[in-house]
Amino acid sequence: MAYKFPWFDVGFLAYWDVAKQPGWFLGWYVRKNFILPIQMNMLASKPSLNLLAGWSAFLSSDREAYPTESGSFYRSMHAGLLKVALNFPVHKHVTITPMVVYWYGLGASPLTPSGPSPGTASRTTF
Repeated sequence: MAYKFPWFDVGFLAYWDVAKQPGWFLGWYVRKNFILPIQMNMLASKPSLNLLAGWSAFLSSDREAYPTESGSFYRSMHAGLLKVALNFPVHKHVTITPMVVYWYGLGASPLTPSGPSPGTASRTTF
């Protein structure tokens, strides 16, 4: 589900994973697309710059898939992302899009085999 405001887009998605990690995945994003003031004769139209910031949460329904110290279900902000993409429309139906995406952890982390994993809410990690 998404909504296009005059200056930016916002979106939300939700889905249930039944195969590997039972639970709800929730995601939100804010996106802005800029048409670049460059005319290149080999392109079908003007190139654009796409900026996106997104966040996700996971609401687990399996205590064993993501064990927590308290034994409860893992329900936390999961990850954030920043994305920059350049869109080069080379044909009416073909666009070449090089992009850089940076993911970082959010919120609490489940246990690791060596003990509790520290949360990443107060710092950025790779």
